[in-house]
Amino acid sequence: MSDKRGPARSDDWLDAAIAERLLRGATDPDPADKRTAVLAGLLAAASAPAALDPVREEAAVAAFRSARDEGALAAGVRRRSRADDWRRPRGLRHVARSAKAVTGVLFAT
Repeated sequence: MSDKRGPARSDDWLDAAIAERLLRGATDPDPADKRTAVLAGLLAAASAPAALDPVREEAAVAAFRSARDEGALAAGVRRRSRADDWRRPRGLRHVARSAKAVTGVLFAT
């Protein structure tokens, strides 16, 4: 059984086999169609590592280390006040959960 639906269209040039070969790094899996060569070039350019500027990289690392040494990166943990806590009080959470469980069991049987 074919997994193609409907009539063949002119944009059906990229089948699963060609796509797999392209994704595995083949430079030109279908020499009869120039679109595969273009797509292979685009995939190669997208997967190539970007060139790093060593001067900018060193400046970024130095800025990070400076901020870390000054304590700017230390995360202050704030205790949540009751006014900020939107949940039910602890005891009521368990009661509500138990009531839901009992109701579910009763309706399931």
